Amino acid sequence: KPNVLKEYNLQDVRLLKKLDDKLQVTKQKLIEHWICGARLNDYTSHGKIDPFALRAARRMGARLPSKPEKDKDPVDRRNDDRGKLKGDYAGGYVFDPEKGLHKNIHAFDFQSLYPSIIKTFNVSPDSYTGTVRMNKDDDPPIDYIMMPTGATFSANELGVIPKIIQSLLDNRDQIRNIEMKKVEKDSKEYMNLHYRQYAFKVLANSMYGIMGASFPRYYMRELAEGITLTGQHLLKTCWKWLEKYEHHPLYGDTDSLFVRLKGKVKPEDVAKQIDEFLQKYLKEKFNAREGHLHLKHEATYERFILVAKKKY
Repeated sequence: KPNVLKEYNLQDVRLLKKLDDKLQVTKQKLIEHWICGARLNDYTSHGKIDPFALRAARRMGARLPSKPEKDKDPVDRRNDDRGKLKGDYAGGYVFDPEKGLHKNIHAFDFQSLYPSIIKTFNVSPDSYTGTVRMNKDDDPPIDYIMMPTGATFSANELGVIPKIIQSLLDNRDQIRNIEMKKVEKDSKEYMNLHYRQYAFKVLANSMYGIMGASFPRYYMRELAEGITLTGQHLLKTCWKWLEKYEHHPLYGDTDSLFVRLKGKVKPEDVAKQIDEFLQKYLKEKFNAREGHLHLKHEATYERFILVAKKKY
């Protein structure tokens, strides 16, 4: 029935066109490629980011590693065994949920968790100085920033990847906080600026992924896994802090926590207290840079149903 098949395919195209008219996915991708100076057929995150990162590094006077040769194991740029590790690595942590119907639940969320971790720990192939094994009560090395995994980074010179992320986020803030306020909301100019600022957010969030894929020049499993395991450590540490102060966390997933708070405390105050605790904790235990990791109160739910992991 070729006519039925034809109509079926045409309807698929019509639906996709309607979706794109509503969500503007094509326009968003065009803006991302334009910002990066990437070819339209380079549709992967790496294909978009690579030309942008190379130009940014050149402006900074830094040199990024060469791409690994095809069909060969990616190796560390200092010719040792770092970077040769292969296979899957840990992702975000998901707590077992306290199933059922709950009342007055507050959602807290780390803002841009992985980019914030990269900036806090100065994560970059050029700033990586090796992995150390330390005892639980050891002090962090003075000249280095250390992740919970033991991966260490220079504390003196900011790496290329954190610089690029900061540049992307600065551009986004410039658009959101200044340029968008100068034009009428819902106008064509406003929407164009909206897509541009969102493109900078997407690119900043994509920097983590290119360090975990084996084919880009930025690959280093120790870095990518260090980022995800640090995210797990932060989530578990916040969970323990909440329990210490007699709040009741019910569920957590990667960068979010769902909590019943004790008494009539304001959730914004709790978020601020956790922020202050984390800054001190990360500085003292890991010699981390301050001011990048922030837990934000996202929402309050009068009724909240937890069914299973990822289902609520």
